[in-house]
Amino acid sequence: MLGSAHFAVKLVQVIDNNSIDREVHLYKPTHVIIEALWCQPDKFTILQKLHPTVKWIVRGHSDIPFLSQEGVALEWITGYMKYENVSFACNSVRSYRDIRALVMSQAPLLTPTALDRKILFLPNYYPDHRHQLRRKQVDGYLDIACFGAIRPLKNQLIQAVAATEYARRSNRRLRFHVNASRTEQRGDNVLKNLRALFASTGNELVEHPWMPHREFLHILSGMDCALQVSFTETFNIVAADAISVGLPIVASDQVSWLSPLSMAQPTDSNDIVDKLVLVNRPFCRGIINGANLRGLKQYCDNSRTAWLDYFNVGRSTVSSVQGS
Repeated sequence: MLGSAHFAVKLVQVIDNNSIDREVHLYKPTHVIIEALWCQPDKFTILQKLHPTVKWIVRGHSDIPFLSQEGVALEWITGYMKYENVSFACNSVRSYRDIRALVMSQAPLLTPTALDRKILFLPNYYPDHRHQLRRKQVDGYLDIACFGAIRPLKNQLIQAVAATEYARRSNRRLRFHVNASRTEQRGDNVLKNLRALFASTGNELVEHPWMPHREFLHILSGMDCALQVSFTETFNIVAADAISVGLPIVASDQVSWLSPLSMAQPTDSNDIVDKLVLVNRPFCRGIINGANLRGLKQYCDNSRTAWLDYFNVGRSTVSSVQGS
């Protein structure tokens, strides 16, 4: 997105925070964006000495409910504030509000201008709104995708219960698809319960590994519908992927850019079933999918504006660094 706006941009993946210096030395950017919380704050003592003119931005991907499961999150975020050229960027309005409140409580003498410089709002951006891929062949099965890392706050178990009931009402056998190779924040217990649920029914739990994005889109486009009824989200790339391949989806109101017709209560399996019925009705499907696609596009237009408003203050070269 920044490249299309004629910024000089380089995206690199590094093994750990000890590899950052080499990449910055080679590219010589004005700004470095470190994606997610994996770089320890004290690393900036060294990095600032080596690259004193660089502006460093650590970009968070989560709201406070998710961060509460990460033991170092608030310690590290407040740690970044101690360094002159280091800022923390939030990718949702909620996290931006909450992190600002946190920093103000710890540094009450910080001026509004200084606070604006330290805490930024840089939301997600999804580049491709339409992928023309395969359509599922009718085979008598109901394939429901509930992809993403398995975590308690992703809420996969009740979605599996709802999918099972929806399959029963549809008189079809269910294949419930998950990414079983990535469990986080005690997600092992969730996966264990999912396996137990499907072991006692005539339905099937299909466990996929983590995979390259293009391969994932190919798998996703062969589904009947998608579920992302999470307890907390800031954007939800899986939902954007589902919309981009024209898949009906039911999510929670945490995926704020979706149509309300696609939103279900995360603790109410009956509501999830009812929304599955609604988004899959032939005369509703196209209307709801169109509204979801427009919501995604509007979100991305607003996101692009937020990023360009920040970087257009002065033309920049940007290096985005992701941990592997």
